[in-house]
Amino acid sequence: MKKTLIATSLILSLNAFSVANVHAAEKTKEESKKELIGFGSGALAGGAIGGPIGAVLGGIFGILIADDVNDEDKKLAQLEALNAAEYALSQRDNEIIALQGDIEKLHHAKKQQYAKLKAAQSAEVLEAIPNIETNIQFRTASFVIENEYESQLNTLASLLKQYPDLRVSVNGFADQRGDSKYNKVLSEQRANAIADYLNAKGVETSQIDYSGFGETQTQLSASATPSAEEYFFDRRATLKIIPSQQNMTAAK
Repeated sequence: MKKTLIATSLILSLNAFSVANVHAAEKTKEESKKELIGFGSGALAGGAIGGPIGAVLGGIFGILIADDVNDEDKKLAQLEALNAAEYALSQRDNEIIALQGDIEKLHHAKKQQYAKLKAAQSAEVLEAIPNIETNIQFRTASFVIENEYESQLNTLASLLKQYPDLRVSVNGFADQRGDSKYNKVLSEQRANAIADYLNAKGVETSQIDYSGFGETQTQLSASATPSAEEYFFDRRATLKIIPSQQNMTAAK
């Protein structure tokens, strides 16, 4: 009977050890090592307490303990990996925030440079453009702008829109024929027609000064009988490009 129990115990021990080896084969080398150590330690403790059967049971119990240890090690490794990932993401977020700050600073610096460059260009234009004066001629008793002057006025409108610090002074005139009061109104209508044209092209009203002077500033010669050509040059509006009053004050 005793021999049978011993034989049975040995068989169970070998089977349990085989189970431990098969179980260990499915684990990593480190996990397998822990399980084998657990099995051996459990078997020794079980054998010391309960003989061969106790050794088998102790060995199996040792494997279970080793599994718990391996599970805890996995959880700890996963936690460490998660912490490392969170730290890396935090560092990346900080880098992105810092990069956004650098981009905003660069954008602000470029805006300042552009503003300075535009101001310098405007100053150069104001210095390069003297008080340029040009004329727009009209038909007798008319304040309609002829088609041939539209290109000239379009160019002026583009210049005024590009450089808001510039202004234009428009003065209307009439020839000496007709009533002086009528001529005064006609000259104002001529100046107003040009101001309306520039407004329609997008020029600010604050950039346009206009007045009518009637027949007061005639260009006729002292001849007693002026020619039709001489009358033509009196039916006009003069346009003079000047810096704004603010710039004129600052330049003094």
